[in-house]
Amino acid sequence: MQSTKSLFLPCEYCPVGTEFKADIACCRECKAILFITCPHDGFDLEVQRCTDCSDRIFSESTMCGFHFREMHYFCLDCIRGVCSECLVPSAAHGGHRFQKLGTLYTINMKQVLRMMSNLSVSISNTNIVKRQIAKNLELVEVNEQSLLADLEGLYETAKQSIRASAIQRKTALKEKLAVDFAAPRDILEREIYSLSKYELIKLHPALIKHITQQMAACVGYTHQEVDSYGFECPLIPRLTLSTIRIDNITKRKVPVQLAITDSSGFPWTAMVAVFPWISVQLFPKDETLECFPHRVVFEIVHRDLAKTLRRSFTITDLCEEMTLCEDVKFLRANGFLLQNNVIVLRIGIRSSSLVVENELLKVQQEKQQEATMKVEEVSSEQNVCCSSFLHLRLSDYEAEEVPSSVRIHSDAITDAFGHRWCLRVKRVARSVRSKIRVMLGVYIVQLDTVRCRCKYFIILHNKDPSKRMYTSGEEEFSAMDQNFGKNACIDVADLTEESGFVFDGMLRFQFGVTPITSNGT
Repeated sequence: MQSTKSLFLPCEYCPVGTEFKADIACCRECKAILFITCPHDGFDLEVQRCTDCSDRIFSESTMCGFHFREMHYFCLDCIRGVCSECLVPSAAHGGHRFQKLGTLYTINMKQVLRMMSNLSVSISNTNIVKRQIAKNLELVEVNEQSLLADLEGLYETAKQSIRASAIQRKTALKEKLAVDFAAPRDILEREIYSLSKYELIKLHPALIKHITQQMAACVGYTHQEVDSYGFECPLIPRLTLSTIRIDNITKRKVPVQLAITDSSGFPWTAMVAVFPWISVQLFPKDETLECFPHRVVFEIVHRDLAKTLRRSFTITDLCEEMTLCEDVKFLRANGFLLQNNVIVLRIGIRSSSLVVENELLKVQQEKQQEATMKVEEVSSEQNVCCSSFLHLRLSDYEAEEVPSSVRIHSDAITDAFGHRWCLRVKRVARSVRSKIRVMLGVYIVQLDTVRCRCKYFIILHNKDPSKRMYTSGEEEFSAMDQNFGKNACIDVADLTEESGFVFDGMLRFQFGVTPITSNGT
């Protein structure tokens, strides 16, 4: 706010013809006259700020608001233009940093243009992704028609299922393909060049933030390849591709083996040869699979999805060798080879139809049933675990007068070798920091004198199963009272109703034994 008395204005309260110098209050920024006072007002002029223009961009005027001179400098602390007189230390700009307006404009414009150039590079990278999406979209359409050809003459419901699955994939790809990154960049570029020097400097942080957001959107624009083979169809099994990387193919003369699984879950071995040409030959682990036709897809992957080589074929009876590329020079010339002559291949196999897959599963199920029956016939009783429970009254061990010699044994259990076992619980007094703590020692005990080795477990049950105490191990037992299988001592103070270990005043122990050897054999 500033005032002046340079004008002679009439007063409506004074006689006609009377002139005086009035106090005129105006804003330093917008120069708008706020009010005029004359001697009849009876009050002094108040200096205040014009709120109407406090948020206006200073570039509306090229003149300094303090000295009414043209601005050639920029105050980095006030974020506004200043004239040469403002550079003199004053209350308004005391200790502030200044820079020439033209120099600051050049620096900021270079930064903006550099980021715009980076944005253009990011957008060009998205074009590669878009080409892959377009090729992927084309592959989805091609394989859709291929599957529909395989299903010719079958039920209309199967065709509708394939179309619905393909539409879902194509819709997702088209939506991603339709994303336009160049249009917002062009709009932003036009706006940048339309700004004045003062506007560019003022809006510089906002421009940088906006450009950074667009670059982040470009960087995050990636493509996860959509499966172009595995359509949802009740009559055609799904196809899953397995990937293999082969290095130094120019010197590798021995075929590479790859374990793959078909649509029915059966294992196959793919023999991939890279010399003198790229070929594949598949062998099933189960020889009965050779009697059923299977569909095979063989690919040589290129970094650009549009250039990937593909071949699909059907194998029956004989596992013949299929060739995809006969010239390694062609692969090198067209960018299929990575660093160190590495090539990436993908192989997938499925049953030729659902009828074939059902026959395969039926044969496999019959074999599994026969194998299960044999296992059950030869199963040994030594793998059977015998277990039992021990219920112990907690109050019997809380009293201090209970001697440590008191031992509680569970009922004996007998394992597959005829050995008898039991669980022993006894009171143990331990000194912890000069205080006597009552503990419970829990042991697995062999009641026979026969040397044997076994696995065991001990459980102290809790009302919350996730908080139960569990221990297990494998020990060699030689005689009674050897205290093998000792569990960590349990502090009686921790066994309360609130802890969940006490069931109506009782502790519930469970133990079990699985014999491994008998008499050391």
